[in-house]
Amino acid sequence: MSEITPNDLPPINELDEFTAKIPELQTDTDVLAGTGGPANFQAQALANRTKYLKRILDAVSLELTGINQAVTAAQQTADTAKQGADASMKKSANGADIVNPATFRANIGLSNAMFKGEFGWGGKAINVGSGVNLFDYFTRERAAGLYWVNQTGINRPPNFADCVLLWNPIEHADFYGCLMAIGFTTGGAKTACISVQNGVWENSWTTEWNSKNLSPMTTDTIQAINTLKVFIRNNASLMIQAATLGGVSFLEGQDNDGSSRWFCGYPDANVNNLVLRNLKSGNAIGLESNGTVNIDAPRIVFSQGKGFVRNASAVPTFATVADILEYWATEQSMGSVINDEDTAWRSYISVRHRGGNPNAEGGAADNNQWGFVFYDNGMTSTGYDFEIRKQRSDGWLAPVKLYHTANTTIGSGGALIVASPVIKIYSDGSFEANQDAEGVNVERLKEGVYKITGCIGMHSDAAWNGSDGGVKNPQCRNSMDLTWNNYEVHEDGSVTVYTFHRVHPDAMPFAQNRLTLDKEPFDSEKGHTPDMEWPDQTPIDVPKGFYIQVRVNMPEREEIPYVPVVASKVRHSNVYCNSVSPAK
Repeated sequence: MSEITPNDLPPINELDEFTAKIPELQTDTDVLAGTGGPANFQAQALANRTKYLKRILDAVSLELTGINQAVTAAQQTADTAKQGADASMKKSANGADIVNPATFRANIGLSNAMFKGEFGWGGKAINVGSGVNLFDYFTRERAAGLYWVNQTGINRPPNFADCVLLWNPIEHADFYGCLMAIGFTTGGAKTACISVQNGVWENSWTTEWNSKNLSPMTTDTIQAINTLKVFIRNNASLMIQAATLGGVSFLEGQDNDGSSRWFCGYPDANVNNLVLRNLKSGNAIGLESNGTVNIDAPRIVFSQGKGFVRNASAVPTFATVADILEYWATEQSMGSVINDEDTAWRSYISVRHRGGNPNAEGGAADNNQWGFVFYDNGMTSTGYDFEIRKQRSDGWLAPVKLYHTANTTIGSGGALIVASPVIKIYSDGSFEANQDAEGVNVERLKEGVYKITGCIGMHSDAAWNGSDGGVKNPQCRNSMDLTWNNYEVHEDGSVTVYTFHRVHPDAMPFAQNRLTLDKEPFDSEKGHTPDMEWPDQTPIDVPKGFYIQVRVNMPEREEIPYVPVVASKVRHSNVYCNSVSPAK
């Protein structure tokens, strides 16, 4: 059998001729070998394959041996190079052993990096354009570098014209960066900065201070400040200190020509008088060390039309009313006084000739000889007991009382009547009481009968219908009474008032006060007959639209006790220590 090559020898289980030529061997088959037997054929095929595979493996082994030798040589070369590089880098890390640095940089491609492009020192700042909004132009994607904008740019620093811009965004997931502007035309070199944080620009630029926009203050030279300075600070914002104890110290205002215009402070050494003076007119206000406020002016004008008087102290007390009068003559003031004679508080307003100023104004020192005082005789009472007292050069005149709605009343005829306390009673029992009669009550009991409670009897006044008067009847236009009246005073002080119809038969028909039973004017021409007439002198209510006036006595009112309120005494300590402490 000829030699079987690999091309003739597919996998045994796939070669048809093997299975076709090899009979199925049985357990009782006697001959398996032989020249053409299947066993020999198969053995020869396997031997051929084994021989072929060995030849291939020998060839591959030679190739692998060559590769391994090449790898080993390359590894040795790389190790040698690394060792040399490590030694070289350690030796020249600071470049000290580089003979020609320029040549070295050129060899590694760094010869002109600083001078390439518009962002290098060899380039020029980029013009961002005219009318550009800087906050829109400089974005996260805008490269860092130098730019410039002219005076049309939007959102430039205030008062900057043309300026160079240094833009520095950072490498970050969000938008952060800073922009610096350098003015280089109008106003000279000046700088300002602004930042963008998380995509939001600051509200305003921060101007850097330099000699162009800042004049440094000195401690030992005279300087002129030509613009407004605002001091924002709690407590003392500006302090003036004398060079010596008790020395002169003040603020002075000057005109543009350097002439003195005003001053405020202590103009005299060791004199603790604070003075505010207008040096152009000479008038001044002085706060003197003894507590006096000295106003040095020919006249005082209150632009709001309000006057000025001293608020007098209520203490010490005076012995008599005469002492009070003597005190009132000394000054123009208002306040309250008390005396030991009648222990009554009096609030008052004292008006003096020449304003009470004892400086011989107008050539005469007679301010204490003329004037008047208006006072309340009972400051703590509920009444209005006002009096006016006038002073002449020959002394105080007798006081006169002030009549007002609290101590007078208007009669049913319209005349003013001096009387109090007074009650007006109307037809249905409703009533009005003046202030002195407050607290009374009126009740209509029946026709023409009214009961007054809350009083202590009648106040008999001869001017009110005789010696036992106290009730005023309503009157017609001809001054004739429309009613009769009577009254009873009960043990508890209450008063019952009775009113009766009053006819005037001798008067003219229209004035006779004749009424029908419906209390309408009696008129025979309208068919009214005597049996329809309200009987004369019989009980009848107060005519509608009119009232009767009853003058009563009132219980003594409890006077409000005067209890002085003592203010908390708090004094400011020395202003230099900025503290407040209770007075001791």
